[in-house]
Amino acid sequence: MSKRVTRRQLAALIGATTGAATALQAQAPQPEADDLTVQREALQKNHDALLNFKIPIETEPAFIFKA
Repeated sequence: MSKRVTRRQLAALIGATTGAATALQAQAPQPEADDLTVQREALQKNHDALLNFKIPIETEPAFIFKA
């Protein structure tokens, strides 16, 4: 059995989960400055490593999605 989901229902679901995630992030304690610096450096290192990979245009998704 498959249940049909309308675009409005999907948007409401996404909005609800995004709102819940935002609320959880607001309640989470803020990391220490040192930990934040370490995480930013790791993110920058990963970003630089990903720039070395060449992705062919064929991997891009189609502009028209057919279900």
